[in-house]
Amino acid sequence: MDRNAALLRRFLAGDADGAAADLNRYLADSERTLQDMVDDAAPPDPPDTVGA
Repeated sequence: MDRNAALLRRFLAGDADGAAADLNRYLADSERTLQDMVDDAAPPDPPDTVGA
């Protein structure tokens, strides 16, 4: 919530470019967090049994 509030304050203060940069960082961080969660939840790769 702090990050959202800071972004809104920046935008309301007239710093649209700064708010946009903050939002881009926020979204990139969120994407990384979600991808990490998906990667951690994925089942392990099955063993390679070809040629065994």
